[in-house]
Parts: sequence; structure tokens; C-alpha cells
Amino acid sequence: MLDLMRVVQAVAGAIVSIVLVGLIGWPGETITSMAGHPEPWNPPGRGTPPIDVLNKADKYGEIFGDVQVMRRGYGVAAVRLADGIDSWVYQHRWDHELGPHIRVDERYYAVAWRDGRVTLIDVPAARIAWRAHMSDGPLPRAHQASDEEGVTPWGLSVARHGSTPVLVVLHDGRIDALDSRTGAIRWSYQSPSCGPISKARGEGGAVLVVHRRGDREVGDRDVNVALSPDDGRLLWTFSDGALYESRAIGADRLALADIDGLVVRRAVDGKILWRAPLTRPANDSFSDAFGVAGDLLTVRTETEVVAHRVADGRIAWRHPVSGSGAWLDSVDGTSRAPPTVVDTVLTDGVHTYAAEDARTLVKFDARTGRVIDRRRFDEELYLEDMQDGLAVISVGDSSMMID
Repeated sequence: MLDLMRVVQAVAGAIVSIVLVGLIGWPGETITSMAGHPEPWNPPGRGTPPIDVLNKADKYGEIFGDVQVMRRGYGVAAVRLADGIDSWVYQHRWDHELGPHIRVDERYYAVAWRDGRVTLIDVPAARIAWRAHMSDGPLPRAHQASDEEGVTPWGLSVARHGSTPVLVVLHDGRIDALDSRTGAIRWSYQSPSCGPISKARGEGGAVLVVHRRGDREVGDRDVNVALSPDDGRLLWTFSDGALYESRAIGADRLALADIDGLVVRRAVDGKILWRAPLTRPANDSFSDAFGVAGDLLTVRTETEVVAHRVADGRIAWRHPVSGSGAWLDSVDGTSRAPPTVVDTVLTDGVHTYAAEDARTLVKFDARTGRVIDRRRFDEELYLEDMQDGLAVISVGDSSMMID
């Protein structure tokens, strides 16, 4: 009788477990294929000289060939561009909070979870390439549950070690740099003497770091540092907090554009290599608006689009544009910050896109500056990103892919 009772209890327990799994799902991360491999996406106008609107876009998504990867609830999904159907969905079966996620290269996408895990997804193959778990840093794990003011947030960015991307993970007030091929930790960094890390991001051949002492960020020379993505060694220090906004432009160079103009530094030691004047009324940095591809750095000022050679700053080509409508007072009238990003330039090294005025998009030959086409829209346009050879822009409330 006792054996029979044990059997009944075991069966009942198994049934309850099956029911719970059916309701909650299997623990851990899963990638669920929804519609098999993506259908070929060959929309009319792709690859032709005129500016064509190819499809709607999620401005926070990332285009990988025939799919766009975007956040979906407690995970991410790959949506087929041909028909809008989910190709696959990646999620944690139990509702752990999703942290930052980022494109690593033309094939891989990284996702961080608030409990300290990082996962690399092979997008075309719809599989998990590797998983890693970060050790606790100087801040309690509970502090990482949200991005409340005064709390050091999670951060995820990509630096370069030769041809291999290095995934820079900021968590718990410390940095772990992961080899993107294996997920192994290449190096870790934390500096208790300077306080927990407030901000960190990889930019080409440097990892830029800002610490926090107490409740304020400090600009002392021994606090803000640039580290090597190879092994985390100190490359140089900087006191100007704006340098954190520097942008990698290739050839082991970082560029910063602000009210003082365009300044290009060597990533390995911070040495200034060349400068160029810029005409811009805003007082803040706008380095994220550069068009960077090959050996050219292209910027849009109030009066022109200018392509500089990365090596020495010499001008490869320039094209006049209108500042009308591009630079307006802010809502409260107290500053001269642009309400749109019409100063942004997008390029893949073959074609370059910029706003000729607040509603007109121009397509250039990236090497020569020759105007290939221009198209006027009914509302102000925002240039968002260049992905997989396509420009992503917003016009009014709509985001779209442009070729």
C-alpha cells in the first residue's frame, strides 16, 4: 500500500509539473522558429539610383538581410521583411527583465538580462551561439533592476580587437569585456578608488569610461579613462567629459564634434591628429551624427555636406545645403538646440544620405559627392541609422527603409 501511495504521489507530481510547464514554459532561454527561413526580400526599387521607400521600419530594430530584429516583450524577435511574419522569437520563459541589446556585426546580436546573463544570437541561423554570466560588481545586484536616477545602469557596446569585436558589458558598476566568438571574459575592470563606473562604451580601438564618486560624476584627469579593448590596460586619461561622446571613424581614430569644431584623436593615446572648423549653432556634441565609411568622415553643417579624409582631414568633396528650417529654437526658447537630426549623415561607403533641408533627402555618391537623387517629403525627416546598406529614416510618425 505504501508503494502504491508513492507511485500515486509521483504521478500526481509529474502531472502538476507538466501543467505548470504548459502554463509557464520551460525555464531558461529559448529561440522558437515561427515561420522557418526568411522569404527572399527583393522589393521594387532596391539597387536602383532613385531614392525609393522600400518598407516600414522599426527605428529601434536592426536589419539583417531579410529580417529585422527588434525588442518583443521579454525578448527579441526577427521579423521577415518580405511579409511581416515572425521568423523566430527569442525569450526567457520566466519573466526576467531584459536589459540592453545590440548588433555586434553583420551576423550576430547580443542581449543582456538584468540577472547578469549575456547571450549572443546567430541571427541567420536562429540559434544561441553562446551564453555568459557576469559576476557581481561593487554595487548590489538589486540596484540593477531598474535605471532609476542615480543608479548605475547596464550598458552594452562593441569595441574592436583587430578584426574581432569585443563586447563591452557594464554592470554592477564594473566592466567585463567578452570575446564575441566564444563569450569568454577577456578582461574585467573596476576601480574602487574612483567609485563605481557610471558610463562605459566601446568605440573602435578604445573603451571610454567615466566613474562616479558619491552622487556626482567627476571630471578629474585620474577618473575618466580610455582602456584597450585588447586587454583592458590604461591607454590615456581625459578631464573633458565631452570626450566620452567621441566616435570611432576607423584607422584607430576617434572624432568629436562640438561648438569648438571637429577634432580627431588617435585612439591609442588620445593625441590630436587634426582639426576642422564646423558651422553649427548648437552647443552640444553631435558626433553620433557623423557618416563614417571607408576612409571618409562626412558631416552636415548649417551650410554644406562635407566629406573629410580620415587620415589627414583634407576635404574630399563638399555640397551646399540649406539651413532653412533645420535650426530652430527649443520649445522653451532658452537654447538653440535643433529639434530634429537633419544634421545627421548616413553612409555605407557606396551611397551617402543627408537632408538638403528639413524635408528633402539627398542621395550622394559616397566617394565623389555627386548627387544621385533627391526626394521631398510632406513632413520633417529624421535620419536614424544605416543598416545593411539601407537608410532608416523617420518622416512624421512613420519610420521607413530607404534605398
